Amino acid sequence: RNSIWDYSRPHLDILKQEIVDIVTKKIVQNIPQLRMLNIRGCEHFMGWVNVREPGEQLEVHGHTESAIAATYYIQVKDNCGDLVVFDSSQAIDWNNNRLSSNPVLRERRYKPVEGRLIFFPSYVLHGVDENKSNDLRISLSTDLRKTVDKNAANTVILKSWAGRMAKIKEWVPK
Repeated sequence: RNSIWDYSRPHLDILKQEIVDIVTKKIVQNIPQLRMLNIRGCEHFMGWVNVREPGEQLEVHGHTESAIAATYYIQVKDNCGDLVVFDSSQAIDWNNNRLSSNPVLRERRYKPVEGRLIFFPSYVLHGVDENKSNDLRISLSTDLRKTVDKNAANTVILKSWAGRMAKIKEWVPK
């Protein structure tokens, strides 16, 4: 099996559906253009458990084959490693659809909280700081894809999906 979602367990199935429901609700609320499409929601593409021992970190990376990256925190202690997200929204000149003449890449840090779900566009670069606690840091991460009625008359709007998602900053709690 390649994905945590290949396993069917009652509590895992509930968590899987909760993640889909929350992410679907938020993306449809935050991207008005998607309300025009027949969005069925999101579906899990891949899921895995991240276990980081004291001293371990997760290098900066992005996910290219999905739309949304999400992490659910299962076990986190103080100093177990913040999520670091690199916000490029200030590096883009949105009026001219090009890189800003003075690009700024902001680093945003999010302290993990047990039971919290955090998600953002999957192409956004992110990583996890070193686990400086004496305990394991355990989270469940998943990549999600959008599901759309391909027979809807206005599905051509999906071509601008990445551009629209780049503008959503509220997805990651501040």
